[in-house]
Amino acid sequence: MIDDDDDEGGLRPIITLIALHRIVSVTAGCLWGALINTYIWPMKARVELRVGLSRLWLKLAWRLRQDPFVITAAGMYSKPSLKSAEFILDESLELQESLGTLKSLLAQSPNEPRLRGRFPVEDYSRLIEYTQDILDSTYALNSALQKARTIDQQEMDLVSKTLQQRHELADLIFLYLYLLASSMRLCLPLPHRFPRISNARDRLLAKISKVRNEHEADGPVEQAAYSSSLIYSLMAGQISKSLDGIADVVTSLFGKVDNFKGMDDI
Repeated sequence: MIDDDDDEGGLRPIITLIALHRIVSVTAGCLWGALINTYIWPMKARVELRVGLSRLWLKLAWRLRQDPFVITAAGMYSKPSLKSAEFILDESLELQESLGTLKSLLAQSPNEPRLRGRFPVEDYSRLIEYTQDILDSTYALNSALQKARTIDQQEMDLVSKTLQQRHELADLIFLYLYLLASSMRLCLPLPHRFPRISNARDRLLAKISKVRNEHEADGPVEQAAYSSSLIYSLMAGQISKSLDGIADVVTSLFGKVDNFKGMDDI
């Protein structure tokens, strides 16, 4: 267009020179973009993995905090309805899908550049395994409670009298997961002592035994009346073991508060 423009051949452009300039420009742009995305403004899979685990644990904490027994309009306890069962199933599938996404992020994390050395793939693999165990235990618990069976007076009395112990156990599980999720999200050390879920579970079992003795004193006892509460206690024990395993791994990653002299060391 301009007679005195000799860039790339002027009025008689040199195709090979144009192609060479374009190749150099595109290559320089790709290298610059890779540099920005890797070191200056990265989208790191390992960061998404850590944040995703924290978010998933918080969702699990909120779910496990809820009482598995449903209160009816008359103030009585009942098994979950069909509608609530469908909601629980959808929620379980959503959590399982989130865990599947975390597994794919774990596969990508070791390939990213990391100044602090090799990415701890084994530790994060164990975290995902323990989280999977909690999901399985939670789903098994809700599946067991959804069996169609008429609730008799003994079971209604049992779940009513053990309400305080169940809430205490659920609150401790919630607190445990809340601490783990916070530590994972902020990369901070864990406290030296954790909530003793096993003690709360023992108190629940002791209360169940006490109520059972009261029922035996009044007459014959239906064994099925205690199955739901015992299943809840059993699954709580399994979840507690998985939480202890998660705590051990997180401690190996970020340490404990006792290992620091103060906030200046964090």
